[in-house]
Amino acid sequence: MDKTRFSLLLLEPGEIYFEDYSCTLDDIESPKDGKPRQGRLKLCSKSLVFEPRDWSYPIIKMHFKDAVSIAITPSSKLNVIKVELKQYAEMLEGNVLAPYKFVYEPKEFYIFYDFASAEECLSQMQQLQRASTLHAPEHNSMVATILHSRYMRMEFDPVMMDDFTEQIVCELQAEKISPLVRHQGKLALTPTTIYFQPFSNVENGLEIYSAVDSDIVHIYLTFKDEYDRDKVYNVLEESPNVNLERVHTDEMTLQWQNGIVSNYDYLILADRSKNDLTQYPIFPWIVADYVSDKLDLTKPESFRDLSKPMGALNLDRLEKLKERYNEMCNPKKYPQYMLCLQNGRFDHPDRMFNSVRDVYNNCLRNMSDFKIDFGERHDGSKVSDVALPPWATSPDDFVRKLRDALESEYVSRHLHLWIDLLFGFKQRGDEA
Repeated sequence: MDKTRFSLLLLEPGEIYFEDYSCTLDDIESPKDGKPRQGRLKLCSKSLVFEPRDWSYPIIKMHFKDAVSIAITPSSKLNVIKVELKQYAEMLEGNVLAPYKFVYEPKEFYIFYDFASAEECLSQMQQLQRASTLHAPEHNSMVATILHSRYMRMEFDPVMMDDFTEQIVCELQAEKISPLVRHQGKLALTPTTIYFQPFSNVENGLEIYSAVDSDIVHIYLTFKDEYDRDKVYNVLEESPNVNLERVHTDEMTLQWQNGIVSNYDYLILADRSKNDLTQYPIFPWIVADYVSDKLDLTKPESFRDLSKPMGALNLDRLEKLKERYNEMCNPKKYPQYMLCLQNGRFDHPDRMFNSVRDVYNNCLRNMSDFKIDFGERHDGSKVSDVALPPWATSPDDFVRKLRDALESEYVSRHLHLWIDLLFGFKQRGDEA
């Protein structure tokens, strides 16, 4: 079990975690009379997050934009900061993953610091509180300036090295990527080891996999520019202690064309990563038959036409969409047209993902279905287990048969057409 409940996933997208302090949180100024909770206070770019040591208490999140005032109390000898809020949020009470509880009422919290100076912490909080009142571009610029200032003062801590005699060959600013989270920090390379030290205690990315018996088998990094990325790669490539498995694109394509590399592995290696949800691997919609009791992968009619996008498979629907688009000029500029299309709503409630067959049919025929959403249906019922086609006996069987379809003879002969649509010359221009 993890020793901490705090995670960067508790922060807003793009929010940065700066500092961590040992402290006590209470509702009143005198900890002897209240209900003091010992824990850690996380100073972040948009909020303060208090994580109690006792897991029965919820994590408290205090947004700077909801702060009425942040000040040192008159009893400054206690090293206390008072935070007055219009509202706040509670999360992970009892360490149970559940929807956050938003408390829409005024509240005062008192932060009793164990070691840090309340005066020094106050100046940082007030700076971030002022930033929260700015528009997004100005706010992001101000936070970026703070982050850069911290980076310039930060030095890589050699204490984290396995061997104190190691010599740092290269030291750079970088970000470590994991799903929905970007960790800013410093990357240090030695002749034998890669170290990453977060600031908080992807276009220019580099994804590194190590042997399965390694303590850390994978790390995904992004750099401020291609020069730094290539510099790290060259250092690793020239190191006598690193044995890189070199994969050449042309060689991989040739192996795929000859059936040595599977369709699945070839698509996985298309500059995508499962560790960054914005670059998650993309796969085509393969199967077109969702009514038969048995899926026959030897029949071409069991598959969709991979030479066309899903939106162009139904010619009648395509022509109607083109006609409607020409009439509307640019639908994104005129939301009233979207309300007309969606029966007075910006989203149609029946587009919720509840059946594989229905979703496929909607992609072919429905004039307003362009994406898949999860949530509640129009009648208020929760979207539960997805209805599978008759030829699937279970979710595992469904996935297994889709994988078989992906590796089938038909798909192997036509997959290059879909690759041209998504990654190749048919992305734009006349071919598109």
